[in-house]
Amino acid sequence: MGIFSSIKTVDRPVKIVIYLDVGHGNARSAVIEMHGAVPHVLYTISGEHKIPTEVLAGGLNQRALISLREVLDETAKTIKQSSNDKFRYAAEEIYCVLAAPYYLSHTGIITKKWERPFVITEQTIKHLVQSGSRNAPLAHDDAELGTKAKVLHERVIDISINGYKTTTPIGKSAENLQLSVFRTEVDEELNSGIIKTIKEHTSAPAFIEPFSLAAFVTLRNRIHQKDSFLFVTIGNEVSEVTLVKKSVLLETVSFPFGK
Repeated sequence: MGIFSSIKTVDRPVKIVIYLDVGHGNARSAVIEMHGAVPHVLYTISGEHKIPTEVLAGGLNQRALISLREVLDETAKTIKQSSNDKFRYAAEEIYCVLAAPYYLSHTGIITKKWERPFVITEQTIKHLVQSGSRNAPLAHDDAELGTKAKVLHERVIDISINGYKTTTPIGKSAENLQLSVFRTEVDEELNSGIIKTIKEHTSAPAFIEPFSLAAFVTLRNRIHQKDSFLFVTIGNEVSEVTLVKKSVLLETVSFPFGK
């Protein structure tokens, strides 16, 4: 059991969250104290170390996993050094954000019409998303991601009832329901490698998210006056352009150019 989960917080009404950023061949981490809904960054650690030639030849996935392991090792050491007899830190949640080119994504639209008003339930939305997933093939070839493409998750990012957007659909009556579902695909080998590497250090629950979705949610919550825009992320070797139209994340495109 790793340092993140072998120690417990004592007499501190906060939650410790580890944020992992897996970029193009490198990784970074941040140790964050959550005071309710307010985050406070304690430490940041960069994994942009010199990578041996034999590792470079192994491909992006191997580079990412080695860098991730180095960052987790350094993060564990930092947490241990920060603990004392009065309190000890322990991560309760791990969030791993993937940058391009480690994922591909797209948004699908699911529409349902009823002849008579129908009361929307959580099961209604879950059933529609599952039905849409069964009927929709992978949007990208395996070769675009790696050995084998895998659907990481599907997120409902926008809901309209009878033509009107809503964030509280449950219990409402509708004749027309439209769901915008953001679907993320990753390389299955990379996904399992990330989970395995994290579990080597902690038993805390780990969540993997695409960068475009994480950035979209942040911008959507901060930019209320604009519902359609482009946002660009420029990395060291890869850049991403994401299109948002009418508050729906439509598509993300990556380019092999950076800083």
